[in-house]
Parts: sequence; structure tokens; C-alpha cells
Amino acid sequence: MRKILAWLLLLTALGYAHSVDYQVDSARAIVVTARFSDEDAASYSPFEVFRPQEKIAFQTGRTDQLGRVVFAPDRPGTWLVKVQAESTHGLHGISVPIEIGQDAVVVTYKRPLVATHTKLVVGVALLIGFFGLLSLFRKNQAVNP
Repeated sequence: MRKILAWLLLLTALGYAHSVDYQVDSARAIVVTARFSDEDAASYSPFEVFRPQEKIAFQTGRTDQLGRVVFAPDRPGTWLVKVQAESTHGLHGISVPIEIGQDAVVVTYKRPLVATHTKLVVGVALLIGFFGLLSLFRKNQAVNP
């Protein structure tokens, strides 16, 4: 009888060792969305997340289909998210410093100058191009009356 009980305990312990447990939390998470444009997400791009003052990645992986990196920071400080996104015209990388406060709340983050002023840069470039073409046209008319 003791041998049967010992075998049952052994088999039960082996069965437990091969199980997978899980837990679902609703803890705060940080979401960084990488996009080439409003309509073109950086889907399945490799990323790395770094804790403050650390050189080894806290988390690595690929963005989801919508270009999102999701992570749950375990301490306050400036976290760094790096994404290497490849488009039809080459590899693009972003590096996003995110200041995390107490209770995993985003205090602030920096966006590149071109991202915050894209419409202004495009507008100025269109005006320069238009007036450049206009001056070439006028110069051509003056030479060939």
C-alpha cells in the first residue's frame, strides 16, 4: 500500500512540474505606438526596452500588428524604448525616452522635432519649391521673349 501511495505522489509531483500557470493583471502598462504615417504602422518591428541607467534590455520583442510596444515598468525614472522599423525604402530607428513617475505613470516623453512640426516643414518646403519653379519660369521667359 505504501508503494502505491509513493508512486501516486511521485506521478502527481511530475504532472505538476510540467504544468503552465498564468495570471491576468490589470496593472498599468505603457504603450508606445511606432508608425511611418497615420495609416502605416511599424508592424512586427524589433524593439528593446531599457530600464533607467541600464545597458541590458529589460524587454525585447516585436511590435504587434498595430506597431505597439507594451511594457509594465517596475520603477520610476527615464526608460528608453528603441524600435527598428523597416519600410520599403530602408531601415528607420526611433529611440523614445519616457519619464516614468510613481505608480508607473508617464510624466513626460520627447518627440523628435520633425514629428512635432511635420506639417510646418512640408508647408515651407512646398512654398520654396513653388516659388523656385516660378522664378525659373520667369527667368526662362525673360531669356526667350
